[in-house]
Amino acid sequence: MIMPVMGIDLAGKEKNETGICIYFLEWLGEKPHVVRRTVHTDDEIMELVRKHKPKVVAVDAPFSFPKEGEGYFRKADRMLIERGFKVLSPLFKGMQVLVRRAMKLREEIEKEGVEVIETFPRAVQRIFGLEKPEGVNEHEFDAFLCALAAKAYLEGEYENLDGIILPL
Repeated sequence: MIMPVMGIDLAGKEKNETGICIYFLEWLGEKPHVVRRTVHTDDEIMELVRKHKPKVVAVDAPFSFPKEGEGYFRKADRMLIERGFKVLSPLFKGMQVLVRRAMKLREEIEKEGVEVIETFPRAVQRIFGLEKPEGVNEHEFDAFLCALAAKAYLEGEYENLDGIILPL
């Protein structure tokens, strides 16, 4: 059985590069298979979602703004900061565009019956001790890290930092 998950390193604007990784957990009884792509538009992303029908999609983008009283960062962002990660506030002007795009895309993907989670590739990279291979597009590498988070989530091997999913 082929069971794909998908990782998306989402750009704030459609004119910029978005990395996609489809990670097939089983590939005809052989090793897992990974497909990497660089796309731009939400339509291109949705075309891949519809084609591959992933069980889970993990996205590198905030799905929300800080709640009233949280200040500049969401609770999940502060949890990452406490672990030593540099996190941009969803309230930064450029990030606001990304958050709105992520919220809209999440809704579209969920309409296809696919579960969507938020993740943070730098944390996934640290957890697995991975380095970006030479010659690999940085957006596609981050999408691969997102796909690893989706795989961990699907397998129940994850922690939930107030909405940000990380592998154990």
